[in-house]
Amino acid sequence: MAYRTAKEIEAEMADLENQFRPVCVRFSLMDSVEGRPIHGLRIKGPVPLDYRPNVLITAGVHAREWAPPDALLSFIRELLVAYTAKAPIVEPAFTYSDRGIPGGGTTTLNYFQYIVKANDVQNMVNNVVTYAIPMVNPDGRDFSLGVEAWWRKNRKSFNHWQLVKALGATGGTYTLTFRGATTTPIAFNADATEITQALELLTTVGPGNVVVDQPFPHPRDHATLVRFTGTVAAPYPLMIPDSSGLTGGAHRTVVVDWGDGVDINRNYKIAWQKEVYYSIAGAQSVYSSATLDDPEAVQDYRGPDALSEVETVNVADTMAIEGVDYYLDLHLFAGKILLPWALEDKQGTVSTQWFGNQTWDRRRAGGGRQDPPYKEWFPVNLWAQHNGLGTAMQTEIAAAAAPNAAESSYAVVEAGAGLYQCTGTGNDYDFSLQFLPDNREGTEKFAMTFEAGDPDGFDGGFFPHMNTGQYEKVARDIHGGIVGFLLQIVAWAAGGPLQPPPPQKH
Repeated sequence: MAYRTAKEIEAEMADLENQFRPVCVRFSLMDSVEGRPIHGLRIKGPVPLDYRPNVLITAGVHAREWAPPDALLSFIRELLVAYTAKAPIVEPAFTYSDRGIPGGGTTTLNYFQYIVKANDVQNMVNNVVTYAIPMVNPDGRDFSLGVEAWWRKNRKSFNHWQLVKALGATGGTYTLTFRGATTTPIAFNADATEITQALELLTTVGPGNVVVDQPFPHPRDHATLVRFTGTVAAPYPLMIPDSSGLTGGAHRTVVVDWGDGVDINRNYKIAWQKEVYYSIAGAQSVYSSATLDDPEAVQDYRGPDALSEVETVNVADTMAIEGVDYYLDLHLFAGKILLPWALEDKQGTVSTQWFGNQTWDRRRAGGGRQDPPYKEWFPVNLWAQHNGLGTAMQTEIAAAAAPNAAESSYAVVEAGAGLYQCTGTGNDYDFSLQFLPDNREGTEKFAMTFEAGDPDGFDGGFFPHMNTGQYEKVARDIHGGIVGFLLQIVAWAAGGPLQPPPPQKH
């Protein structure tokens, strides 16, 4: 068993449509930047109802997060098979033989069956309309699976510098070509001093202009952040896996254009310009901020403009055209259920403090973000409902993980406070739409990001291993989270649509 490529994901969606039409049908989206087709699935039972909320679930936004697309597709198949048979979902017991433990080594965990009652299966199909986009970023997916495991963004080309990796039977080296100059080979396990010395030999960089950090040491991977100073003022992330073979077999040379690509989850039209929404100094202090308009600078480059990428537009258009009420975006591996806002801390009392009010822009003369402290408006009742939805997910994940619920304990937290602050995310974008003056839908919007997996990487991090229980454990968590999410929506739908806060016009 192996992770599906983009083509195999498309084939699975076509097969689901063929087997389960008209309950499950595909819908077409714009092709990726490299021309790969992108489809979604609509799941809707034939039972006539006066009101059905619209749900959108996405996966595969970040290329290196391998498990969510496969887990979403496997859940959809289980759901449709059980729905057609009027039967429960029964996921088999399994053994997790590769659970990492602090300090090194592994332990073994045994998991029970996970059963979703037949009545709940019927309700999840009949009482909501679910739109699923299992592979938002197919170009990045295939590049991560086949060339460079750590790739995160889409594959838009900006023709920048290259990282060349040479993998040997027992290890490997890489060289960095930057503005026409190339380093000597650098070992995968080189320390910061060795990397600095190699880079300072580049005539385009020069001595004294290199700062190397290795901030995320982990037994299974190795991460390096290089900062060039002086005349080359930009940070460049070099995410270098160890010699464990994640990027392919022995004796292979890989060319990686780290300067290319746009992070789909920084490209949405919500406080997209950090240097406006924050001060310049504030923007640089926010996690993953850097030279904001340079695609070479960061793995989460936001793009040349808001909604500049077809992959982003595909999701945003689905939100708008289908009138999405509830949005769930699947990621790895922070071990949290994230609620809005990612862009700022929340408050529920002053509605004029919101992203659309330019009075509060930090770059604006006299902007009031420092005194009094600015916090983003989030009505108290809406926060309570979001927290309730997250808690429902949390509870079902624990049930699905029996008897190892402690290994699947997911905190329900605000994204900016519980993980890190950032702008332009899909979660914040969808949530923000209900506050705009032109909101005509008349219903509340809910947006959640589910970061599955152990936050210390002991479930395999971005790359859970197949057939050892790692992937099965992460997929079980994702399945439980989706079930908890959908069943809470079903319960709320019985009372009709939830009413939003009134739009604010400033």
